[in-house]
Amino acid sequence: MITVHVGELPAILEGINEISEARLPIKTAHKVAKIAKKVVEERQIAETSRMKLVDRYAEKDENGRPVTEGNVYKFADVEGFGKEYGELCEIEISIDIEPLTLDELGDVQLMPVTLIKLDAFIAEDGK
Repeated sequence: MITVHVGELPAILEGINEISEARLPIKTAHKVAKIAKKVVEERQIAETSRMKLVDRYAEKDENGRPVTEGNVYKFADVEGFGKEYGELCEIEISIDIEPLTLDELGDVQLMPVTLIKLDAFIAEDGK
């Protein structure tokens, strides 16, 4: 079981995408795919919650849809959105998956930033 905060999910997905591009042993590749699937599911739930907050706090056009300027939502209540979005990002979630071990990663060369993104999903060998 791995516990992370909702706000960590985007970086975790980036890390999973980066590690997924490496040539991995089949067992490790399968485990990474399972981790990716579960993290994507959690991210989709979080995105649904975020969009509910956008709908609640954004300015609306004549059709009742949130107004954007470029790719950015315009908020009628920036403080309210920020407060609740911060609360959403701090929610702890548990993902029912065993972490990867350094042994499973073998000789895969990864950037340190990728390991930082995946910290909760990589266990030292034997732990």
